Amino acid sequence: MAEVSKSLNIPQIEKLRGATNYDTWRSITTTFLDIMGVWDLVIGKSPKPKASDTTAEASWVRLSHCAKDFILVNIDGGLMPLVSTTSDAPTAWAKLEEKFNRKTPTSRHSLLKTILTLSCSNKREIGTYIEKYNELWQRLLERTSEATFRSRSSDSISKDSLEGVLLPLASSEVAKGVFFLTSLPSTLDNVVDCHKR
Repeated sequence: MAEVSKSLNIPQIEKLRGATNYDTWRSITTTFLDIMGVWDLVIGKSPKPKASDTTAEASWVRLSHCAKDFILVNIDGGLMPLVSTTSDAPTAWAKLEEKFNRKTPTSRHSLLKTILTLSCSNKREIGTYIEKYNELWQRLLERTSEATFRSRSSDSISKDSLEGVLLPLASSEVAKGVFFLTSLPSTLDNVVDCHKR
């Protein structure tokens, strides 16, 4: 598969293995799909044209195949059956979102656990680490905000619900900074000391 993807010039990134690296994989994949000019197609903003417009339909199908090929090349073999049988890129993407990006209390718990156990191993990786940390924190804020908004609209929000507890935390820049500082390697303790002053 790697040889085929190289011959077709399909960019390769770290493969999606499952829930453990889905958030990072999703972020990198959306960037690549956007660069390739197919992101709007994948998320349904550019729907498939009617069959009466054969030129536009053929172009859409070609771009959809390109996007789906990118997804297939960049997922683990065990996930292939989930995606390979789909008819187009939007359906393939939806299948992955349904499996790994469900906005449920369990997924919010899993995301929070990922943030709390995340750590930077050394100074050289700090730039990449900051990006990953910010992306995860933003996702936590989005998921808690969405859930809270839905709960409010149905008048069932509770301050003791997971969303009710997590939203103030996720909205706090202080909390974000404190959790970030605790995840840094001991070689950066001087940064933590400066922050405390």
